[in-house]
Amino acid sequence: MKSKSNMVLIGMPASGKSTVGVQLAKWLSMGFIDTDLLVQARAGESMQAFQNQNGLDDYRKLEADTARSVVCENCV
Repeated sequence: MKSKSNMVLIGMPASGKSTVGVQLAKWLSMGFIDTDLLVQARAGESMQAFQNQNGLDDYRKLEADTARSVVCENCV
């Protein structure tokens, strides 16, 4: 039985994580999740707008809470 696992890409902003992640997921026949998009959906606005209105500490908390909430298998 093949075990399922995830692959996580970590890097600086605008370093290509999403671009590479989409292609990697296709190549490996895996799903793709972009946590930046999940954060924006939870915030109901862009990440920058949320930071401007609520501050960096609140943004980091939202980002961490969002990342912890992700449940997936076989995803990039």
